Amino acid sequence: MHENMEHLIELPQDRAQERLHAALVYFVDYMERPRDANEVLKDRQQSVPVEMLPMVF
Repeated sequence: MHENMEHLIELPQDRAQERLHAALVYFVDYMERPRDANEVLKDRQQSVPVEMLPMVF
């Protein structure tokens, strides 16, 4: 590695940012975990709200 390589991720400087980052890590871990059959069966398709369509397409 190059000795002057910059870090791509900056650590939070205050407690609020630190808590926000921790919550985000928890959420991503939760979303990435394997789900059981009961959770999969409860999933239902939903329409995207009209105001979100520009973001989707």
